[in-house]
Amino acid sequence: MEDGERLARALARERKQEEPKYEELCRRFLADTADFAPEKVREAGIRPEDTFENRTGQFDRCEAAVRERILQKMRE
Repeated sequence: MEDGERLARALARERKQEEPKYEELCRRFLADTADFAPEKVREAGIRPEDTFENRTGQFDRCEAAVRERILQKMRE
């Protein structure tokens, strides 16, 4: 997911909290950015075809793709 969208979603969730913790939100965002950097994903052996994009307004499409991949792996 594009970083701006990911950050916007996190900010929207945080704003709903009784006591938003924006500093923690920023820390988590930066940590996730480093943890899920493309080179780390490759090092972990995750292939591009085994990733999914959950774009705004396309949840059903993403969910269907995940379900299909699970079923495919179960048939193997």
